[in-house]
Amino acid sequence: MKWMRERKWYLKTMAVGFIGSFFLLFLFYRQAALCFLGAVLGSVCYVRYRIKVQKEQEKWQLMVEFKEAMDSMVSASRYEVAAFGGYEDDERTLGHTAKNFSTSATG
Repeated sequence: MKWMRERKWYLKTMAVGFIGSFFLLFLFYRQAALCFLGAVLGSVCYVRYRIKVQKEQEKWQLMVEFKEAMDSMVSASRYEVAAFGGYEDDERTLGHTAKNFSTSATG
């Protein structure tokens, strides 16, 4: 949450909210004092909105990273089962004859 505490980020976000609110209010009301007060309120609301959006994006990013980690673990365990499970199946189905065959073939 270091980005939230940065003064530069706050000032930039408040400026965007202030300018946007001021022009929107001036478009309808044409009174500078009313627009200024509304723009101050709008800038504070915009900062709160951006913080909320950032938190949601962080949650979503964390969920995506967790899902990718789980998918990679599942695929790794499937590979392990496929690679080593076949050997165990051969031993189980053929029993000791597979060992006898390999020793008799070599000599």
